[in-house]
Amino acid sequence: MRNSVPEIIQSQENVLCLAILGHSGQKRSNGSDYITHPISVRDRLFACGIRNRDVLDTALCHDLLEDTKITEEQIRIIAGEKVLEAVRQLTNIDPVGKKRDFAEKTRDMLEHAKHYGDIAKMVKLADRYDNLADAIWDWEPYRVKRYAKAGLELLEAMQPIPNDVVKLEREAKRFFECI
Repeated sequence: MRNSVPEIIQSQENVLCLAILGHSGQKRSNGSDYITHPISVRDRLFACGIRNRDVLDTALCHDLLEDTKITEEQIRIIAGEKVLEAVRQLTNIDPVGKKRDFAEKTRDMLEHAKHYGDIAKMVKLADRYDNLADAIWDWEPYRVKRYAKAGLELLEAMQPIPNDVVKLEREAKRFFECI
């Protein structure tokens, strides 16, 4: 049975509220509220024509397990099993007490990305693009270049990219290559 429009809107509002709650008090490197990032990732996917609720909800939730106290169970209850699975795929948690350098984190991310499902691939692509779009204004140039290079490697690791975001993939590749 199809959900009614009010049910769909209520569901999306619940997911947004969960993301707002989880990221409450967090800031981006540029000082903006952290919640602007998952909203931007969702909006970037929406602008590409993505209307799948699981993809858009995953965009809002993609950093919750990694960066907040929100639990898997809370994500499952509010957003559903498909979103939780994609968020798990996108989550990178450093071992307690171990600080990893950029090269090690990148190696792990690239290996992990080879096993992403389509939802995770779409969200990761928009996430990486959004992070770099912010980074060019706030990071040292060497960090931006290193992040862009890793972004190109990520695009390769995530092949094949779902057809729904091929245009975004081309745009991201061009953006990453220009830096």
